[in-house]
Amino acid sequence: MKKRTKLHQQTGAAVVEFAVLLFLILILLLGIIEFGFLWLQNNYIAHASREGARVASKVNSTEDDVKNAVKDYLKGLYNETDVDTDCCEAGDFIEIVYNPDETSSTDANGTAIYTSQVTVTVETAKVWEPILWGFLNQNDITHISETAVFAKEDQTDPNEE
Repeated sequence: MKKRTKLHQQTGAAVVEFAVLLFLILILLLGIIEFGFLWLQNNYIAHASREGARVASKVNSTEDDVKNAVKDYLKGLYNETDVDTDCCEAGDFIEIVYNPDETSSTDANGTAIYTSQVTVTVETAKVWEPILWGFLNQNDITHISETAVFAKEDQTDPNEE
């Protein structure tokens, strides 16, 4: 009769350990990839709002100029047809809110200071749907919204003539 050594008793243990670790490593890798896609989408939305605010801060810019700048930027992430057809109004795939804010105040010497700024908010309802989050019952990401504020280039008081 053959005597079994300790080496023969461990046959196949490495394969089982590898299978368990491979499963965990693949889940971790998939989670990293999904988080990367969400982060990429959030960065695109933030940069699109910043680009819209930059265009809005220029002298003689219109709301259509702002919307076109945001749409052009988002064509790098989303399908061009989606961006062109379902954009810019409340409830659309991409919502753009353009808010020119004009205020005036006084400095310490009592001199009137006119300031003008624009706020552009971009929100999307089309968010990357992570596969792993369905297993975790984490379905609370329904939209991404970013806001950018720029000062207007022309800081003259419109009431002065």
